[in-house]
Parts: sequence; C-alpha cells; structure tokens
Amino acid sequence: MSRKFSPTGTVSGPTRLLKGIILLACLICLLEEGPKTYAATIGESGEKCALEENLLFCATYYGTVPVKSLIPDEESPFFMDIFKIRLENRGTEEISVKPDDFYCITLSGRALVVDRPLHDRIVWQEKLTDYRLLPGESVEKFIFFPSSRDYIRVIVHRVKPIIELRLF
Repeated sequence: MSRKFSPTGTVSGPTRLLKGIILLACLICLLEEGPKTYAATIGESGEKCALEENLLFCATYYGTVPVKSLIPDEESPFFMDIFKIRLENRGTEEISVKPDDFYCITLSGRALVVDRPLHDRIVWQEKLTDYRLLPGESVEKFIFFPSSRDYIRVIVHRVKPIIELRLF
C-alpha cells in the first residue's frame, strides 16, 4: 500500500480511511456516554431536601438513560438524567407544580431546562405532570433533564416559592 500526499498536505488512501474510522469511533463514544455515578458524590442517603415558604422539595438521582428508552419512537442518541422528586405542601394554600417549573445547573454553571415537549412524550407512569398540591399533601414523581457531560449540582424550582436544592 502506498500513501499519496497532496500539495495541500492532505493524506489519501488507507491512512485517510483509518483517520475516518478513529474519528467515527470517538464520536460514537461521545454520544453513548454512560450513566454517571452520583451516589458517591451526593452522599450516603442520596436524597437532598430544601424547605422554602412551606414547600419541602427533595430530589434523588435515579439514573441516566438513553432518550430512546423513554420514548419508544425516538431515535435520538442522547441521554436523560432522571431524578425522583418529592414535594410536600406544608402551608395552608394550594401550590401549582409543573415540569417546566424546574431547571438545573451543572458543576460548570450551565443551566439545563426541562424540555416540555420532550417531557410530554416520555412514556413513564410516574413522571411529573401539571399538578395542584393541596395543603398537607405530598407527591413523589420523576423529572427528566437533558444529560450533560457535567454533574448536575443544583435543581431549582423557579416559581414561587423559589427553591435552590444543592445536590452536593
């Protein structure tokens, strides 16, 4: 096999093919990033809680899964981080809760929002939907954020009452 060099410095032949295969393999590795290991980072129990204006907000990392495992007809190569959230209304007034009331902040400071159209397509029996939390009532549901290479550091309930829940 001979390699041919062009005046512009590009390589053709088997070397170019090998570079293409290596590039493709690297891209596949990036797209198929596996689950994170929050358990060791978050601590023993895993659940973190914050209380603000009579709303108790708790979250536990549940796992990272491919989007196609949550939405059967989806062919996206991306992943979603799943958190089980627990909300408890300790006040005397009703509190409205929706999936798009939440966003998270990664360790590097990047904000990730709940993608409502994508969230609505997720086939998961216990996912968070629009909900009215009556006084004294609590609910445990799952919420989904686009997966990032970075760990999620904070989950924020961004409507009144505003709560920042630090995971670590």
